[in-house]
Amino acid sequence: FRDSISREEDIIELERGSKAKWSELKDMLSFALKLDQRRYPIQAWALFSHEGRRLADELFEDKRHDPENRLIPYLFSRTGYAVVMEGGQWFWPGVHEGYIRQIMIDDKTNATLQTLSLQPLVLSVEGFLTDEECTYIQDTATPLMRYSDVTLMDK
Repeated sequence: FRDSISREEDIIELERGSKAKWSELKDMLSFALKLDQRRYPIQAWALFSHEGRRLADELFEDKRHDPENRLIPYLFSRTGYAVVMEGGQWFWPGVHEGYIRQIMIDDKTNATLQTLSLQPLVLSVEGFLTDEECTYIQDTATPLMRYSDVTLMDK
């Protein structure tokens, strides 16, 4: 998903059971996604699982980080895909307006993400905080709240 938008030209396919090493995949990703031809200052990028687990980044090295070449088989053992994120930080791609996905917060808690807008990316999150957690945050913040010094300039 380039810029959180799904496009067919941004999909790279590898054969299931591929014996490719990370360095080969990294070169393939850089070329296919034009990561080395960016107009803006280069931000580091990273490769994540479909669940947001960081798998590797530009500094990842075959011999030091993956001597037994387990990264590529891992990609195919779960869902068969991974996500490249510029900036090296995970965020849930928007996919399209109205897109809904379930994510696991912890062993007991699921949350629902819904894409409200792609530009800018706006996600609605339901189930992230319990009612008790919301009440705690409100109770803690209320005594510290005050009016902003900022005034409206639309007169």
